[in-house]
Amino acid sequence: MGLRYRYLTLFSNIIILITALLLTNTSVAEPVVADSGEAKIMQQSLGRDFGILVGDQISHHYLIDVPANFSLSPASLPAKGDINYWLKIVSVSYKEISTNNNRKSYQLDMVFQTFYAPLDVRILSTPTVLISFYNGDNEIKLNVPAWPFSMSPLKESSAAGGQSRTFMKPDIPALAIDTYTLKLKVYVLIAAVLIMSILWLILTGRLLSSVRSPFQQAARDIKSLRRKHDVTQVETAIHLVHQAFNSQANYAVFSHQIDQFITTYPEFSSNKQKIESFYELSINVLYADSQVTLEQFEVLLDLCRTMARSERLALKK
Repeated sequence: MGLRYRYLTLFSNIIILITALLLTNTSVAEPVVADSGEAKIMQQSLGRDFGILVGDQISHHYLIDVPANFSLSPASLPAKGDINYWLKIVSVSYKEISTNNNRKSYQLDMVFQTFYAPLDVRILSTPTVLISFYNGDNEIKLNVPAWPFSMSPLKESSAAGGQSRTFMKPDIPALAIDTYTLKLKVYVLIAAVLIMSILWLILTGRLLSSVRSPFQQAARDIKSLRRKHDVTQVETAIHLVHQAFNSQANYAVFSHQIDQFITTYPEFSSNKQKIESFYELSINVLYADSQVTLEQFEVLLDLCRTMARSERLALKK
């Protein structure tokens, strides 16, 4: 029993010593390299891996997930320039996308360009890239694996089957794209714009005005009366002009209100003399029993046309 107890004690001391040494080594090791599983490639877009020709660019995009307290080390990214005689790195960029749930996401973009000119189909690969993420003295390494791809020659080096005739394959014929639906949409849109533009011009009085001013309407009606060559219709024409002034002002305009009317509608100020002459003619014909003539139709028409013209100029301004 004494010998067995001695061996058990010695064995226990050895285990305790080994455990202490392991704990001591773990506590002083710098930097701490975490398991690569802590940084993960969540998504990747590598493009096609076949039919690549000399001079083609190869774009790789990665979405990387790491703990939120770790940051990517730019120094660990590959530098732009030649990797070897046939492959170079055109650009390398990264950006932080988001941070949530104690995790951080990075987008890594790398663009390679190949200058290899194979004589037949060859399988090549981009190099492995080792990226580091740091949090103080702690480090996480992520291995971006090599990416194999096949390259094709621009021209076959020899005829298949020993044939001496031209052996290059013809280009794929261009496919005609049906643009009927697109053209129909464009034509409908153009027609709609034209129709709306014409309607706008009509409603604003710039084209085929369907809304006549009071003086335009009065001129139209006086022309109809003039065709009868009846001097008794002059009084009716005078009343039509009075109605035009009243419709324009929204109240009955008398001779002593001419200045008030012009103040309200300054576009007619240049016609003040003709307006005063009309009111004088109206008083003479309607109340003084002055003689009426067919020429007075022309005077009334001239006044209405002048007033309508002044109104149109004011609208254009």
